[in-house]
Amino acid sequence: MTTVDLLGMRPAVRPDVLVGPALTRGPAVVHLVKDPVSGARLEVGAKEHFLIVRLDGTRTLAEVGAQYAAEFGVRLGAAQWQQLLRLLSVRQLLAGAVPAGPPRQNGGAARRPAASWLSGRTRMVADAPALMDRLHRATAFARRAAVLGPLLALCAALLVAEGLWFGELADATARLFDQPVTLCAAGVVLWFSLAAHELAHGLVARAFGLRVAEIGLRRYAGFMTYLYCEVEDVQFLAGRGRQVAVAAAGAAMNLVFLLPFWPVWVLLPGSAQAVPFFGGLLLLGTAMALLNLVPLPPLDGYKALGYALGTLRLATESRAFLRAARRRASRAAYPPRLRAVYGGYAALCVLLAAAALTALGLGCRAELPASWSPVSPWLPLAAVAAALLLRALGLRAAARRTRSAPVSGPTASAAPAPAAAVPTPVRPDAGRPAEPTATSTATSTSASTSASTSASAGSTDAPEALMKNGGQGSQETAVVLDGVCKRYGEVRALDGVSLTVGRGEFFGVLGPNGAGKTTLVEIVEGMRQPDSGTVSVFGESPWPRNLGLMRRIGVQTQTSAFFTRLTAWEHLETVAALHGLGRPAAHRALDAVGLADKARSRVDDLSGGQRQRLALATALVHDPDLIFLDEPTAALDPEARRSLWDVLRTLRGQGRTIVYTTHYLDEAEALCDRVAIIAAGRLAALDTPTALIRSLAAPARLLVPADRITPDQARAIEGVDRVLVEGGEVVIETHAANRVLVAVGEYVDMDAVQTRTATLEDAYLRLTGSEHAR
Repeated sequence: MTTVDLLGMRPAVRPDVLVGPALTRGPAVVHLVKDPVSGARLEVGAKEHFLIVRLDGTRTLAEVGAQYAAEFGVRLGAAQWQQLLRLLSVRQLLAGAVPAGPPRQNGGAARRPAASWLSGRTRMVADAPALMDRLHRATAFARRAAVLGPLLALCAALLVAEGLWFGELADATARLFDQPVTLCAAGVVLWFSLAAHELAHGLVARAFGLRVAEIGLRRYAGFMTYLYCEVEDVQFLAGRGRQVAVAAAGAAMNLVFLLPFWPVWVLLPGSAQAVPFFGGLLLLGTAMALLNLVPLPPLDGYKALGYALGTLRLATESRAFLRAARRRASRAAYPPRLRAVYGGYAALCVLLAAAALTALGLGCRAELPASWSPVSPWLPLAAVAAALLLRALGLRAAARRTRSAPVSGPTASAAPAPAAAVPTPVRPDAGRPAEPTATSTATSTSASTSASTSASAGSTDAPEALMKNGGQGSQETAVVLDGVCKRYGEVRALDGVSLTVGRGEFFGVLGPNGAGKTTLVEIVEGMRQPDSGTVSVFGESPWPRNLGLMRRIGVQTQTSAFFTRLTAWEHLETVAALHGLGRPAAHRALDAVGLADKARSRVDDLSGGQRQRLALATALVHDPDLIFLDEPTAALDPEARRSLWDVLRTLRGQGRTIVYTTHYLDEAEALCDRVAIIAAGRLAALDTPTALIRSLAAPARLLVPADRITPDQARAIEGVDRVLVEGGEVVIETHAANRVLVAVGEYVDMDAVQTRTATLEDAYLRLTGSEHAR
């Protein structure tokens, strides 16, 4: 396709794809993009968002490019357009794409912890959206301004009245705790208040056009249960006020629920039972509502504050800001507004913690016997110190278990990860700890990372995430190598290799035997130290052996070893235990590679393709962000290869970063976003497969049966460059394939003509100087 043809195209993003407003994550401005069918999310920068929202089928790429140049001062080349369109096509976001599978019924909710006898979930409603639609219609009267306004005014009046009568309410609450039966009755009523709280989130979200994904019961600590209501895509609402309203709806409903009990408590004559019941109910219910508005995760107040400020992962990013504040260069990356937001939130958390400790200390002094008075104020601090000490001991023990775990032998197919903490299951912000998610507002921001890198490594005319693996530094890159050299005696295995791998990218490393591919990958994995140059993986150096980084890396070697006397499930369970993980991790890994039906089969009985899938599951068991695959389809039959391709495409669709070495050039052409070709320790080429092929300017080859056309007839056709006879076919080489095909059609039926164009293999052979090997 010529550049003119490309720029004349009018591609369109699928109309059902959700594109969110601008949000801040750390110092970066990002937008969330979601495929509502697969539930997959992307996190893109401002430049990518500018392009995506303008691909609506009414503008040509040339028109969009002109608008982009006017906005950002640079023009997009054909290579960058092809890269962006390829990314959208791979993600199946372009109009006309066939969605990958049926619509998700759980709303794309984040992976949930496995159920146990202490905790778990039970779905209570088979069709939550239909039930919420009925409730939405039934409560339409209450959403009128004439009703909603007075209700909120009464809630404010209730808070004022409780403040005025706090002494009487506190006395009634104290007496309530001396009456177990009455206390249980109040607890039942408050349970229904919590149920109304959750449904209120869903009703307000439904009023704004969102979808309620699930309604059910959550079990906690073995005996506590409460209703939950999961809502999808709150952060895709256009107005922040609407987002805050969804988050605050639960607390408002708690107060509305208490309104009927207020006049009863005021008007009912005092009695031993009635006053404690209604007084305690009012005070405890109000306390529940107000505590939910405290801006700490996972409470509703935290979600509301994040929505109001337009931030993602406010608590996590505030911790990152505090770490960056110690380094002047890192702190400078934050604009003044975000310094105030993240610094202010960190200060607020400190104040809330101090207030909680003070209140606890005063409570201990008031309630404990007089003999405890000298030590009672220090009990809260002692409890906090003990909790921190236990956590530190647990981390150290986990680190010791990791250091003692073997890095070779049966589990060598996956780099061991420290058991200090279970990696967060969400994919794309994988470098950042996950925050608790309030299921009632379903605001998990598990987004895939930004778009892949550009077709040209040194290009400066593309959007940030297409230009340099994201123009936002290490947040958008997974691997960075700068001038890496490595020698073994007189052999120079790597000679000044520099490249960058973007997060979420499928990156191929190609080269002949002995070119330095294995050395390069081992240096990135932290198994070898470079002689010179720098290596960064997720912003950290992998050498010396970085245990914190290792838990984010998964490795599949070409000849993986297994616990051969075990079943596939037992093998993965053992590997998961070495990583400090439980059985759910083994289940997830089996499901991810499509081996659930072979869980009880012994490793010895698996076919070659199934063993390769098991090796891949071993690399995935600890849920890594970066996966290294070394010849994963070697020695597989064509059917098994293509089957494994589907698994790899699924992993790429989840936003994982994959570094892939292979000798199958057709495989790299079909799977990889970009490929690096290594020859004699040097980087011979770094680009997309399509761009490398185009750089050859190789002629098309038309293969015509020799009994249908003679070489002289073929040479007489205008546009033919060369004519060869190979076996029983006349081979016509031309740079004007369309015109020549029309002329050949006068001699032979077009069904008998085979057309072959240049492939990645042709580019590879030329770049590595191996053309004679063809």
